Amino acid sequence: LRDVNAFGAVLTGADFSGSNLTHASFVGAYLQGASFYGAVLAGANFSGAEMSRARGLSQRQLDEACGDQSTTLPPGLRIPACR
Repeated sequence: LRDVNAFGAVLTGADFSGSNLTHASFVGAYLQGASFYGAVLAGANFSGAEMSRARGLSQRQLDEACGDQSTTLPPGLRIPACR
């Protein structure tokens, strides 16, 4: 799924476990309940994505991705701003 463009996609409960999502675009995507255990998120853009109930996200994964002020994440996690 490298470089996939999922702009505005509704991916409720999707299983991205172990997936390579390098440089993927999830701008404005709805990712509630999606699973990211072990996924590679290097360069992935989650600007405006709704993922407050996503599962398996770690701070280490998110540190390699980016988002914006409207990106919603599970409690205690943060994402760098896209440039």
